[in-house]
Amino acid sequence: MNKTDSSHGRLTPDLLKLKYEYLFKAIGGYGRLSLELKCIFLVLILYLPGIITTSLAGTLDMYISDWRKFASTVLIGVIVWLLARFLRRMNRKLQQVSQIISPLEKEKSTQDGYKEWKSWEEKIKSYKKWSDKLDSRSWYYLQSVGGAICGFILGYFTINPSLGWVSNNLFNELYLRIWYIFLGFLTGTCLFFLFGGFWAIRRYCKDVISDKEILPLDPDRTGGLRELGRLSLDLDLIVALPSIVFPLYLLQNPNIQIDFIDTGPWILISLLYALVLVFMFFVSISPAHDNMVSAKTSYLLKIHSEYKDMHEKILKKLEPKELLDPDEYKKLSGLYELYDRVEKMAVWPLDFQTTLRFSITSLLPLVTIGITISI
Repeated sequence: MNKTDSSHGRLTPDLLKLKYEYLFKAIGGYGRLSLELKCIFLVLILYLPGIITTSLAGTLDMYISDWRKFASTVLIGVIVWLLARFLRRMNRKLQQVSQIISPLEKEKSTQDGYKEWKSWEEKIKSYKKWSDKLDSRSWYYLQSVGGAICGFILGYFTINPSLGWVSNNLFNELYLRIWYIFLGFLTGTCLFFLFGGFWAIRRYCKDVISDKEILPLDPDRTGGLRELGRLSLDLDLIVALPSIVFPLYLLQNPNIQIDFIDTGPWILISLLYALVLVFMFFVSISPAHDNMVSAKTSYLLKIHSEYKDMHEKILKKLEPKELLDPDEYKKLSGLYELYDRVEKMAVWPLDFQTTLRFSITSLLPLVTIGITISI
């Protein structure tokens, strides 16, 4: 437990310790093995049974040469790794933002400072009470079991036992159907955690952050909220990754007999996919945007007011041709620098690096479908 957790308590429940959930609990928990090594073992556990069954059936060459199967399995390991890492970091990042924007502890002794601290603590308490609902087991079972059922249905309609390395071998077919069921289960489980992360970020931006806490002069140029943008980007990347393999797998797999598959619908699906990525990223942090605009505008108006007072004083001295004090020039120059600094503050919790990474992430579905069509 880190210092932040021990001194202030968790803002969000530890979803890697969800009761009766075992996959992410085993992989994402701290232990002797690293997260990366556990994900490699997951890929091997999913892929090696296929090598065994196809070896016994004499179709090993076909299985090994099926790059889509291997790529899909590796992608599962990467997604699990990214999601477990996100769940590990989510609470810590929210705590970090809280430490940056919370009222100064030394001001608690003053009347105004005490009111600010009291208001802040009430917001944190309310957020914690809401976030306790994120580890709902009923929603977890609904989505994970529902995903497994969808995986079974997908396998039923897409697996042709007479084609490919399955080739009328019961064990090969059974392995592939179990693989589809696990894929559906994993998809449902990931959706549970993804929605939890999405709402945790959005509710934090909405319920905890206000224009009073935002710091327009913070060195990160995002009012102290940069880590929120990075946390939302981590979530968006997890959602974007399946687009790397999914269209390629569907369009090029001869085992899937679906008459309506052609380039038109998949271009539309890729466009919708990209819009979903944009929606998840910006909607999760949109409440902070409104407060950042308000805080920036408020500070600029204060600077304008200060400049107006200085301007009047300078004009009064210039009319009788009086000499200006050098300190007044310095004060005016400092005011210009202050204005420029506040003006450069972003109104989204995004620095240049985060914005660039998001642009690349949101284009993944379109790039993937472009490659697919060109093959």
